[in-house]
Amino acid sequence: AADAPPPPAGVVTTPAVRRLMPRRRAEAFEGLRRRAEAFLVRTGARPKVYLAGLGPRKQHAARVDFSQAFFAAGGFEPQAGRGLETPEAAVRAALDSGAPIVVICSSDDTYPVLVPPLARALKASSRRPLVVVAGLPATPELQELFKAAGVDEFIHLRANCAKLLATFQATLGLTASAASLTFPITPRSPSKPPRRRVVRPPIGWPPPGRPRAGRTPSATGRPWSRFRSSRSTARMT
Repeated sequence: AADAPPPPAGVVTTPAVRRLMPRRRAEAFEGLRRRAEAFLVRTGARPKVYLAGLGPRKQHAARVDFSQAFFAAGGFEPQAGRGLETPEAAVRAALDSGAPIVVICSSDDTYPVLVPPLARALKASSRRPLVVVAGLPATPELQELFKAAGVDEFIHLRANCAKLLATFQATLGLTASAASLTFPITPRSPSKPPRRRVVRPPIGWPPPGRPRAGRTPSATGRPWSRFRSSRSTARMT
């Protein structure tokens, strides 16, 4: 403190150091999955996410697969809709799924044409789901354009996955109190000592030491084969 008396002469003081608490990197995702499990116990279903894959497979497959893994890490249940031709078809499929989160999955070239009408139509519906775009637009102007149309968030490789998933869960009502549901962990039984594995040589392999005369490696792939060398043949003649 500022009012503390100075230390006596010759006494060296060291500043207080806060102890570092060890944490595992998976703890954040384990908490997210516990919330999703509690939601499953309470409602009978996991929080759903609809992945609207627009266009042919080569246009949406990579981002649909990425979005599936992104949301599955937080205990969500992704539902993929592939090959949707128009934004209108994507809106109908997304609303019919009943998912509170809709992820638009397509290519960067088609996003300026597909995202604004699709986001506006979803926000104009009675459900008003969260609208997410798979991928980060190249320019800030394009990001602002999508947000003005109704896009809530972007998921991409550089995004903070755990933080975004926690935000989505909080928006859906998966509060921290739901994470109080605990799951019993059965103690591991004392394991038996490992059995000693005896490695035996393959059949046909010579015993340790020098191999017998006339037994040399074969180039045909067999372990060992008998044949006369050119030297032994010359002695016989």
